[in-house]
Amino acid sequence: MTMRFYVSLILFCVSLSGSLEARAVRRQVSELHNQNVLGQLVNNDATVLVFYSPRCGHCHRFRQDLGSISASLPAVNFVLVSAPQFRPLAQQYNVQVYPTFIYFSDGSRVGESFGYDGSHAFVNTARAKLHL
Repeated sequence: MTMRFYVSLILFCVSLSGSLEARAVRRQVSELHNQNVLGQLVNNDATVLVFYSPRCGHCHRFRQDLGSISASLPAVNFVLVSAPQFRPLAQQYNVQVYPTFIYFSDGSRVGESFGYDGSHAFVNTARAKLHL
């Protein structure tokens, strides 16, 4: 076998592992489409309910950083909730600022935070709220 074959095989394996990692991150982040499944989603070990507005600049920044955030918090699941679309749910959680983060551990609400000041600050806050 030639050197070119081995190099191709190595590159294929590296690209495969990267796509598997991306799939794992996608499973860790879900968008709420049906309010009826919310209870199932927050019953995980550690979950952050993220209320956002499609027009919110800080929310867009958070969503852009979500890949690196979820990689830094592999034990945490994120459920994204469009507050305008699920207005009664946002009112139930008293959402007044975007983004609003509601933290759950083993199905129980353990804290909340408001606004977004970058991925480093968010990861530190999430670790503190979820006792990670």
